[in-house]
Amino acid sequence: MSDFNRAIEFTLHQEGEYTNRSEDLGGETCYGVAVNYWPNDAKKIISLYKTGEKDEAKKEAILFYRREFWAKIQGDKLRWPLGVVMLDSCVNLGIPRGVKLLQKECNQQLGSTLKMDGDLGPKTLQVIGTVAPLLLSLGIIARRLKYHVRRPKSQRDVFLTGWADRCADLLICSYGPE
Repeated sequence: MSDFNRAIEFTLHQEGEYTNRSEDLGGETCYGVAVNYWPNDAKKIISLYKTGEKDEAKKEAILFYRREFWAKIQGDKLRWPLGVVMLDSCVNLGIPRGVKLLQKECNQQLGSTLKMDGDLGPKTLQVIGTVAPLLLSLGIIARRLKYHVRRPKSQRDVFLTGWADRCADLLICSYGPE
């Protein structure tokens, strides 16, 4: 199984299928693709899901994540478990924030001076190639959890347990076989 397939399997499991909670800023969501952020893609996936074509909806969600996240973070260049950590972090937090967590962790662990611009470009890729991906992954997950704990109380009250569980599951996944 490719790293993308393993990573998307994890993220889809965490995102779940269909939800429409008023507390969720993304609004109506299917496989994590939210109408308020990705209206065209989400409507297509939700329509398939609601008409009973769940397998097709899931396939569309996978194509969406490969195009909008995995390709943009250059996931094929990230060694396990960094690929799954970055995919899931960027899906959960957005690409710029997920990449900034990576850049901050690189600067912390390596004393590098990466510009924390949220762009996973050649300089960031060069730096991450010099450190064990598991160590970077653990630091990113810790920073992600700290971010969630500091979110507004109204969001924490509803979602913090789920965010913490997701981070814990990501830690467990990160220790899995390469």
